[in-house]
Amino acid sequence: MTSSAPGDATSAAAAAALVDAVRSLAKQSNRYAEATRRRMGMNASDLTALGLVYDHALRGRGMTPGELAVELDLSPSATTALVDRLESAGHLVRTRHESDGRRVVLSMTETASDVGRRAFSPLARLIVESLHGRSPQELALVVDVLTTVTTAIDSSASELHSGAGSD
Repeated sequence: MTSSAPGDATSAAAAAALVDAVRSLAKQSNRYAEATRRRMGMNASDLTALGLVYDHALRGRGMTPGELAVELDLSPSATTALVDRLESAGHLVRTRHESDGRRVVLSMTETASDVGRRAFSPLARLIVESLHGRSPQELALVVDVLTTVTTAIDSSASELHSGAGSD
């Protein structure tokens, strides 16, 4: 046995604790999203769709209905129904792509942005307050770990969607 064996056990225990913390984070995040969804009078797919459109907007690009269908794993007809519902509720607008007029881009309305801010700003404030006093280095490490975990979850989800993760 090498001298690194105790460190390996410690690393394994720390990794297991991280997996437990991620599972707890996911559970509480889902609980918060469910309460928000109910308060906004939306179903889970509608709220998730708005979040995806918002995320694309933060990166400076619009989201197409086709991209939304892939992200939500929905058929084209189900995606059209979802977009129609969100558009009728005043949460989304369809516009023509600025350089390719054949493509449609989805954008959140100011109403949807206001609703989202009211729903998620209190949570964001609580998170920021709970991290008060942490050093920039500690926060950078947390961001790095969460980014790595998110990539692993995305990879695992992609495998499940493709059937590669099945027995």
